[in-house]
Amino acid sequence: MAKPMSFVARAFAATTVLAALTSGTALAAAPPVPAAQQNVISNEAKIKAARLVGFAESEFSRLLVFNDRNFVFELWRRAADNEKAAKVRDAARLAYETNTPEALAEFVNTGIHQAHEQDLAAEAARQAERALRIKAAAVIGVTPTEPMLLVDRKNFVFRLWELCAKELTEVRDAAVVAYRGTEAQVQEFLTTGIVAAKQAADERIAREAKEKEEAEKERLRVREARTKALAVINVPVTEVLLGMPDIDFVLEIAQRAGQHTHVSGDAWAAVETKDPVVLRHYVFTGIHQAHAKDLAEAAVKQDQANQRRILEMITHARNTGVNPVLVRAGQRALDAGPGERAAFLAQDRAPLLRQSFQAVSPGLSGSPFLRHANGFASISPITGELDRQDATWMLVPGLADPDCYSIESVNFRGSFLRHSDFRISLAGNDNSELFGRDATFCARTGRTGADVSFESVNLPGRFLRHSHGGLYLADTSNRFPFDNPHLFAEDTTWRVTEPWVS
Repeated sequence: MAKPMSFVARAFAATTVLAALTSGTALAAAPPVPAAQQNVISNEAKIKAARLVGFAESEFSRLLVFNDRNFVFELWRRAADNEKAAKVRDAARLAYETNTPEALAEFVNTGIHQAHEQDLAAEAARQAERALRIKAAAVIGVTPTEPMLLVDRKNFVFRLWELCAKELTEVRDAAVVAYRGTEAQVQEFLTTGIVAAKQAADERIAREAKEKEEAEKERLRVREARTKALAVINVPVTEVLLGMPDIDFVLEIAQRAGQHTHVSGDAWAAVETKDPVVLRHYVFTGIHQAHAKDLAEAAVKQDQANQRRILEMITHARNTGVNPVLVRAGQRALDAGPGERAAFLAQDRAPLLRQSFQAVSPGLSGSPFLRHANGFASISPITGELDRQDATWMLVPGLADPDCYSIESVNFRGSFLRHSDFRISLAGNDNSELFGRDATFCARTGRTGADVSFESVNLPGRFLRHSHGGLYLADTSNRFPFDNPHLFAEDTTWRVTEPWVS
């Protein structure tokens, strides 16, 4: 009876067949298998299996020309290169060696996927064990090497014992118990025991250190208290100050602290008592309590000043009908606490000064907004990102009059709307007096009775007006076409809206 071919021999034979197929060498066709004995493997199933072991889509057409057995061999060969695909590799080998249509079909259709799930589970278990070991080692400050992570659990515990610091006796003792004990004891040591032992060791070491150094700590405690006390009054630390008697030390503070402060007053009061307990209490606690009172009183005064500044700021904005974002943010700060008010004043408030201006004249199409384009101001509907940037403005305190406003572009910082020959353009600030006047406008109640209008600071009576899509400084004199009285109130009134670009 002929001896069955080994798996390697079969693999070699299959490789020979595949080479023959791809090289064009003709082979004798195998006798057809009766249809009743066939187990069909669809191309879809083959593609799923090929994708699972890592074949690229560009390789699928080559794989699909193989017969079922040679296809399984290709799957095995690809899985053999992956150390994390042991179950897939073994299942492929079994199907290949069984070499029945049923075995081959079962492997491609379902078996390979089941084996893959087993490989995933095995890899997850390996990673979990690896993570557990790394975490346990980290408790005692050890970074395990790769060989250390591959030994069995008891040898891993032994290596932890070897690497553990000698002073951590509780950890070393617990490691010995686990090494000599059961797997359950090893598991408990790696998960929680080493943590508990390390905590016990830390507590013991801290306790021993405290008992050993109590006297030194008291000396250092006094030095630290005096150092902190000197920091309150910004006096440099010297050995003379740290070593003098308490009464002399407190007297130094009384003399060096600012007048009319709680720090100075309480220091003089302590000196007058000449009571060692009172003097020591002042050094450790009293000076900081007095300093806190001084800081609290200063903070109250500062917060009151901050509230006044914020209230003035948002009241001016409300009265002029502009900067709604600033008004809301300022009101939130007023309604909040001192910290929020200080933060509001300390922050860059430029984003809070952003807004957009919508033209309200009847008959306009597309909800046009004030914007700049090609260096000139105009109105147009807003459709794209550039439009949104061009139609977003910052109203900053007026360059020529801080009670009025200058209108600064958000995407061309330092450029402002200004008038020149009654036309409104966007121009960079040259810091000249003329530019400042030309770029300053006072906010007035809208000429229609609502919203806002902007009056030139150096040409009183002339307002920002849109006319035929452009922007001009206009009045009702009929001097220029844009000075037409018709719809003057509507054309010079602007609705303040949320900024297109926040």
